[in-house]
Amino acid sequence: MLFSLSLFILGCCALGESHDQVADRTGLDRDLFVTLTADVGDTELGLFVVYINERALNSKITKNPTLRQTLLGYVGRNALYVNPTAEEVVDSFPFRATQLQIEQSGAPPFVPGPEDWEEVTPGFLAGRFRANPGGASYGSGSEGILVLGERIDPGRPFSVSYAGRTATFSLVSARIDATDMTPSGTPLPRATTDVPALEDVTALESILAGDAFDDAEQVAASLGLATSRVGTLRVSRDGGELRLLLILLDEAVRESALAPDLVVRLEDVIGTGAVMVWAWSPAGSLFNPYDLWVHQGGTAYWFFSSASFVDLTLDFSRVNRVLAAGEVAAGVVLLHRGITLDGAFTLYYLTRENAVTFIP
Repeated sequence: MLFSLSLFILGCCALGESHDQVADRTGLDRDLFVTLTADVGDTELGLFVVYINERALNSKITKNPTLRQTLLGYVGRNALYVNPTAEEVVDSFPFRATQLQIEQSGAPPFVPGPEDWEEVTPGFLAGRFRANPGGASYGSGSEGILVLGERIDPGRPFSVSYAGRTATFSLVSARIDATDMTPSGTPLPRATTDVPALEDVTALESILAGDAFDDAEQVAASLGLATSRVGTLRVSRDGGELRLLLILLDEAVRESALAPDLVVRLEDVIGTGAVMVWAWSPAGSLFNPYDLWVHQGGTAYWFFSSASFVDLTLDFSRVNRVLAAGEVAAGVVLLHRGITLDGAFTLYYLTRENAVTFIP
């Protein structure tokens, strides 16, 4: 039995560690894993799911040579390492791997059968759990590998769901230009800067909550900007509605109807290749800035470094933040160096159906 990854994570899903904390502790790039928690009976189940590729093998999770050798055989097969954990030490748990669901826009949901799984822990498919080698305080868990093959396109976001809980993978595209990468493989934003935080968000909140929100042309006119510089998205996710207002921060912003104090705050990013994002939900919704990605000239550019975001409001760049009803999150997305500012580009959120094309 391997169970070495569970030992390293030490039940992070069940204990509520943040995405950033897990990334720091495992050395995994933030786009390579998701965590889910679900109530199963009276017990909380944590799910830690890792997309298996060469970057994952270069993280701390494969310090165990046996585990590394096991995962190596699944690189290039669109496979997921799945680690369910419970805080209690139990021999079995009502976790059913065949109830996991994979969804990607444009394809029907995929519910894997037993033939799609490889057991790492003997009895994984039957809910067999083993005590964590780190001790009873770390609970118990199991390990398996789900082979997706051609059922998903890893170049587009896809989601993993279990017991009504969902998390989304947005894998960094392998087609990002090498000149746009650091030696560690992290895409570089065109600019990095600090922008003073906003204390008053009423300037654009009225647009987000207004009846004319879906009319991008009217919204652009109210801001004194061309329609090609402004976009609005209404996104339905997990039963909640999320509204996104997107504004290209080019030189025209200086002469716009945006509040003067906001323009002053944005001075250092205007014209550098940046898009301002305001998120709002009427009744509460999940918001994850890392679900944004850009497409230009046949190349997709993903965001998985906090250096690609500037927070205008507190915690804008936090992963999988749940906005309360009427709450605003505002920030700036710094475009990658590989994106040219003299051509059109499209900014997506979560799926290709949620798209805004900017024409500088």
